[in-house]
Amino acid sequence: MNLSEKRLFLLDMDGTLYLGDRLLPGAREFLDWVPRRGGRYYYLTNNSSRGADAYVARMAKLGLPAAKEDFLTSADAAVDYLQTHKTPQDVYYACGTESFKAQL
Repeated sequence: MNLSEKRLFLLDMDGTLYLGDRLLPGAREFLDWVPRRGGRYYYLTNNSSRGADAYVARMAKLGLPAAKEDFLTSADAAVDYLQTHKTPQDVYYACGTESFKAQL
């Protein structure tokens, strides 16, 4: 597989880019390389207990580039589903953290 031909990268974070509070070898170089090649990446997480703002702060502590729009969370997926499959008249109940409910 020739990565230089790829334009979009979907990246897990913990265990892929960092482990705990330690940046994994090559992570920073890869994240610098992608936009130089005309590519784009998104950080993915299935952890809905934190919003994108918390992840931006976490990445900043690790010295990694990140903006709110760089993240796709499970809460984003839930919002997309509700917007495309439900109507404003439908009733649903959100059970989760305050951050999760705020994202919805």
